Amino acid sequence: MIEWLIRSFPGDQTYGLARVRWVEAERKRAVVAKAVVLVGLFSLIDGSNAASANPITPGELRAHVDVLTAKPMAGRLTGTEGAQMAAAYIADQFVQAGLDAPQGTYLHPFDFAAGVSLGADNVLTVRGADVAPVLGQQWTPLAFSKSGSVPAAPVVFAGYGMVAAGGAQYDSFQDTDLSGKWVLVWRGVPVDAPVETRVELARFADLRYKASLVKARGAIGLIVAPAPGVTYASDLPSIRFDASLGRAEMPVIAVNQHLSDQMLATIGAERAALQTRTAAGETSAPIPLDGVEIAARISLSLDRRKGFNVLGLLDLGAPSDSVPLIIGAHFDHLGHGETSGSLAQGDEDGLIHPGADDNASGIAALLEIADSLAASDLTAPRNILFAAWSGEELGLLGSYDFVQRNTASAYLNMDMVGRLRQQVHVAGFASSPDWDGIVSRALAGSETGRDTGSSIGAASAPELNVDRIDTPFVPTDATSFYSAGVPVLSFTTGAHIEYHSPRDTADSLNYPGLAAVAGLVRDIAVATVMTPQKLAYVPDVAAPPRPGRRRAGVTLGTIPQYAGEDQRGVAIADTVADGPAQRAGMMGGDVIVGLADADVADIYDFMRILNGLKPDEAVSLIVDREGREVALEIIPTARSDQ
Repeated sequence: MIEWLIRSFPGDQTYGLARVRWVEAERKRAVVAKAVVLVGLFSLIDGSNAASANPITPGELRAHVDVLTAKPMAGRLTGTEGAQMAAAYIADQFVQAGLDAPQGTYLHPFDFAAGVSLGADNVLTVRGADVAPVLGQQWTPLAFSKSGSVPAAPVVFAGYGMVAAGGAQYDSFQDTDLSGKWVLVWRGVPVDAPVETRVELARFADLRYKASLVKARGAIGLIVAPAPGVTYASDLPSIRFDASLGRAEMPVIAVNQHLSDQMLATIGAERAALQTRTAAGETSAPIPLDGVEIAARISLSLDRRKGFNVLGLLDLGAPSDSVPLIIGAHFDHLGHGETSGSLAQGDEDGLIHPGADDNASGIAALLEIADSLAASDLTAPRNILFAAWSGEELGLLGSYDFVQRNTASAYLNMDMVGRLRQQVHVAGFASSPDWDGIVSRALAGSETGRDTGSSIGAASAPELNVDRIDTPFVPTDATSFYSAGVPVLSFTTGAHIEYHSPRDTADSLNYPGLAAVAGLVRDIAVATVMTPQKLAYVPDVAAPPRPGRRRAGVTLGTIPQYAGEDQRGVAIADTVADGPAQRAGMMGGDVIVGLADADVADIYDFMRILNGLKPDEAVSLIVDREGREVALEIIPTARSDQ
């Protein structure tokens, strides 16, 4: 049985350092045999006993994962009590390993927008319907809606509310001026269209994207309704906050089936035929709903909370002015799936998402690497800072906050390292020309003589092949560091069908494989800190196309800022070398607020406009640069993969 001993938190701190212990794990730690001596580091450290005192074992890794995925952690959603417990547990492990507390504390806070809630003043009035809409029953604002009042205005119906070029050639608006009107659209894509059409249109079905389209045509608000022929768990979509995306800058509400039917009834006898054609994938110009007017007052409040990174410094005797190597992993996950990103299925909705692989596996490896190296007599030209990040799932919030005030000589990241099959994928080689030599030296120092990068012994070490990937841009905390000018390597064993679901449990991990990956990262860390010179940094590595994302046929050569901010526009971390953005004079840190003479409020505005641009045709570009708007001209280029 898992037993918890949790001391009360200091009353003057939201998150104090709790002494959280798992009794069975401590008992196991005392009896686990240290049977295999680690010798893989000897060739790197000139004979010092760097890790033999404390090997990395599958049993100890499992103990950490069991703690982090236990029910009291409740999925470790940033800003919750479960995340507080996880932070306290990690800090306690840093204490036991003998790591120092940077700036006098292991817990380093950051503020963030954690969610959205309904305010006290939400009212919807519908003229032309036989019901007085009740909040939460017939209607609700969506999380990205703009707050404020909208006077009574007419309503038009625009089918599924999408525009798509390419093979689908789909346009719900047909150049109709929607100025001063509410626009009613159905959720999703045409349900009876051919499957290839539905697949193509799915890229354009996001409600934020639909809001961007109607706003660009002058509408004052968007109304989304259940599509006919589709069974929904609820007529009203839930209010889920996505911290990585901005507001729509217009009112956006959802209505239930009955209220939608009341408004559409004004179309009359033609309604059934129109509904059939629209569901089959045909389009027509928006249809006025005669006699229907809507007025609304919308009140939404952002819930601001505090998250904590957990930091521990391993002093290797480096000079006080040296810049440390940082080894990091994120400990947050999705809680009960109440934020965007959950892939829970059917009756899994609302269940705890334990996040064993994502990313209790990375934290377990981080703790055991720290324990292993702290028990050694290693000395090096630079120290090692061990970092457990929070807020990664909400947009790299914790690591982004850290790099605003701190730097590193290099950064090693572990995210989803617990499902080793044939390969461990290591991304970021292009961020420094020194990585090839460092990784090769680390692999050559392994006891088994294979590409294990680990010294846990030939009997227990699985075959481990390294898949070397150039790009440093991966959707995890390594991106925060690369964008801040730090060479990075990011380690993962790859995705799986349990990702972001309640099925990512502790018993699904490959612990011998996790031990091998942890050993590899430890050996690379030692080879890195023993490198006398500072690692060279290569800027402007091009970000690759990201499969599954909405893509245009042109590119501006921008590298997005993945850290989530509740702000207007699209933040840019950097620009591709000699790409359109760099030639136009854009800089890392710029925020795109206008493109092609149109406002850009969020990524959906940006992608909508980008889809309409032509290669080699100059367009206007407005960026916010440190609070000052700068007008530029940019010439998009065709994607090389089109």
